[in-house]
Amino acid sequence: MMTEKTDWDAYYSRPYATASVTRRITAAKLLGLIREYAPKQDRPLRMVEFGGANSCFCEEFIAELKPEVYDVVDNNELGLNAFRQKNLS
Repeated sequence: MMTEKTDWDAYYSRPYATASVTRRITAAKLLGLIREYAPKQDRPLRMVEFGGANSCFCEEFIAELKPEVYDVVDNNELGLNAFRQKNLS
């Protein structure tokens, strides 16, 4: 049984070198799934990303999907502060 917890402060401070590649692949896959399965509505899209502190997806999702709201839910203050610093307008 694994008892070691992830040090999220370290994770947000210094992502793995391969993260930029895997994140692009994941973002493309998620965008495709959202476009395919999101309900087609007349009202603007509203999105929430769980575990999204310092989201690596929000900028691309906002640019591509133009949601009315994009919220993140997380309990890591370092990552949330980094998210707040993003220029998402």
